[in-house]
Amino acid sequence: MKTPFLAFRLLLASGCSVLFLLASARGGIGIYESYAVVNLNGGGNAYYDCGAATANPDFQGASLGAASSLILNGGEVKSWNDGGNNVTAAYLAYRVWSGTASGSFVELSLPQNGPASGNNKDWKAEGAGVDLLSGLSAGNYTVEIYFKADSDVGFTYDSRTGANYQATFSVSAVPEPVTLALPLFGGVVLTAGLARRFISRRTRSAV
Repeated sequence: MKTPFLAFRLLLASGCSVLFLLASARGGIGIYESYAVVNLNGGGNAYYDCGAATANPDFQGASLGAASSLILNGGEVKSWNDGGNNVTAAYLAYRVWSGTASGSFVELSLPQNGPASGNNKDWKAEGAGVDLLSGLSAGNYTVEIYFKADSDVGFTYDSRTGANYQATFSVSAVPEPVTLALPLFGGVVLTAGLARRFISRRTRSAV
């Protein structure tokens, strides 16, 4: 009576072993560190930790304050691959929004930085020059980013399980240039500069 049960157990064990060997042969890919590279208010490039824990400031939850200039110059991804798989590209995706999260993400390609170190690769961009303030009016904003790596077995993501990395900043109203106009002779309008020249000439003529 025990023979069929024993045979079932052996079959189950064999099946699990085959699955384990197939999984081991497939290997895997992943991202083990990620950073954003930002130039805030002309202060030069600064690295912000995303999927990393270093002495750099954290990007997630950062309050960048009032921004007169905010340039996203790129980022860095450190990837790994095992079991014969190969990471072939890496990207940083970003978007800027105000109020409720909205808008499409724009991808920045991160070129490979030097040769691979074993199964690890470094991908980095530091001069993308993306003006995050372009087209923005005064208000409070969020810049949201995530990272992904491409490979022979598809994409892998570093996105805080879909929540992504977010930092906030504000934009102040830019004062518009003021033109001082003076009415002259019932309808003709002169700017302040022309009025000064007109008055100066009148003064010299009267001398």
